Amino acid sequence: MDEGRPRSAPQNGVGDVTVLYGSGTGLTGQGSQLWDQDSPGVPDTAEASDLFGEALAAGDFDHDGFADLAVGVLSEDLGITNEAGAGNVLYGSPAGLSSARSQVWHQDVPGVEDSIVSQDAFGGALVTG
Repeated sequence: MDEGRPRSAPQNGVGDVTVLYGSGTGLTGQGSQLWDQDSPGVPDTAEASDLFGEALAAGDFDHDGFADLAVGVLSEDLGITNEAGAGNVLYGSPAGLSSARSQVWHQDVPGVEDSIVSQDAFGGALVTG
């Protein structure tokens, strides 16, 4: 189970994501993880009003058999462009999510359609299929 808390403290609206894993008897707190933009290996830096965790989508993006997590960062500032938005991807491993190959995606990444615009909210809605 993934829970995004985009308006969490300590800074207003920084955001974080709690990940709970399952066991033979259901969800468990054992091995749970807390992710934010200041977690080691996660690209970028946590800033007030980023809203990390505004949207979440799980899937096997790299087709390795482990669940990966896309995290929307609705109000991420990119350079001088306010609230352009971004998405972080945490890849799964046998031990759960890992930041080892973590990526950040936004409309200024080569190959991503369109360009960054203030208040674009890229990453504000995520879907897998």
